[in-house]
Amino acid sequence: MANSTIKHSGIVSKLTPQGVEVNIAVSSACAGCHAGSSCGMADNKARVIQVSRPHRRLSVGEQVEIEGAQSTGLGAVFFAYILPFLITMLTLILSLALFHTNELRAGLYALLVLPLYYLVLYLFRGKFEKKYTFRIVS
Repeated sequence: MANSTIKHSGIVSKLTPQGVEVNIAVSSACAGCHAGSSCGMADNKARVIQVSRPHRRLSVGEQVEIEGAQSTGLGAVFFAYILPFLITMLTLILSLALFHTNELRAGLYALLVLPLYYLVLYLFRGKFEKKYTFRIVS
């Protein structure tokens, strides 16, 4: 289970010197429901994934399969959702308990921490791009 991978089928949309851009269709769990078209909850979105250049030649419009380690997906969820939630809650609790601010200011401080957190993520995007990669398998 340690070597679990995430696989997606996609279509090559662009060839760049840095790599290949692949469009993949992401569907929510309810997209396969028989009532999906009538309830409006079905969610089909196209995502663009940057993949390093494979050893074989590819052309735009070619169907490919990409894969990435499942641990990279879990790490991305951690940095995108879990860690910002924890930082926000910690800021709220600390500003209320230690600094004895009122609830309004504590809430504002907790919300103001988020743009700073995402700015730091943006500044370190190069490290994340190296760590969270996909590769073309077919």
